[in-house]
Amino acid sequence: MSGRSIRNPQTIVLASIIGLAVGLPQVFLTTFSVFLAPLIAEFSWTRSEASVLFSVVTICIAFSSPVVSYMARRFSIGRILTASIILLSSSIALMASTTSGYLSFLIWVMVIGIVGTGTTTFTYLGVFPSWFSQRLGIALGIAATGIGLGQMIFPIVAQQFISDFGWRNAYQLLALISLVIGLPGAVFVIRYKSEVVHGESLQDYSPKVERRQDRKSTRLN
Repeated sequence: MSGRSIRNPQTIVLASIIGLAVGLPQVFLTTFSVFLAPLIAEFSWTRSEASVLFSVVTICIAFSSPVVSYMARRFSIGRILTASIILLSSSIALMASTTSGYLSFLIWVMVIGIVGTGTTTFTYLGVFPSWFSQRLGIALGIAATGIGLGQMIFPIVAQQFISDFGWRNAYQLLALISLVIGLPGAVFVIRYKSEVVHGESLQDYSPKVERRQDRKSTRLN
């Protein structure tokens, strides 16, 4: 099956639902409160110290978003998204292995916030305007259901993993889930339409070129 045949408006929406359900906000941020108690118990942190880690992640996302957005437009969004998923999963798994205490965790959550930014909403939904000239709002709304699914499912899953396997293994299992479920859509589906139709990045893509080519194709037909 060719790349073009599996990349169409319907698969873009489906892959975005799945990807958004297992991205950084859902896998890490929405489950953070579930991990607070075991982390505080093991490292004797105060609740304020633990809460700072959450804030650091959100700040890193905010500062990294413009950079990731530029890179997604300048280069293939599939490459950026794929790298972000792999690095996010690896960082969460490695963070769970640390025994060095608060500073080590602080560094790791900064890394997670930076490398995981590519798995957030703007990356997935940013390709939608190129695929949907009509009914864009409906498509965005459907895709955004993945956010709610992740927020509903992962805190429950995380709590069960912690109860059964401990918090370290729970984080590593969540990282594995994010990798296995999110990676296929990034590798095979999520692209700007210009990358699929014309084989070029959004930076190099000109709508005027597309209109000229569409008119030429119409005359030939």
